[in-house]
Amino acid sequence: VKPCNEDNSMGVTLFTGRDGQSLDEALETAFGFDSEVLCERYVELGREVRCAVLEKADGSLELLPCLEYFLSAENPIRA
Repeated sequence: VKPCNEDNSMGVTLFTGRDGQSLDEALETAFGFDSEVLCERYVELGREVRCAVLEKADGSLELLPCLEYFLSAENPIRA
């Protein structure tokens, strides 16, 4: 559960529903950063690659350098 218009690690909750974890709290955290929230399926120890594209004033696009984040079982998400 994460805010749509925020850095990938701000307001993110890995919601599993186990051990009494509250979906309402996860949504409240995300909505604290944005008025729109994205809920997506978690991919265990998948690859996280950030690729940003900027639209310039003339309408052309600029691809910024891609970054890859390396995650572990101890830290499965950037939060």
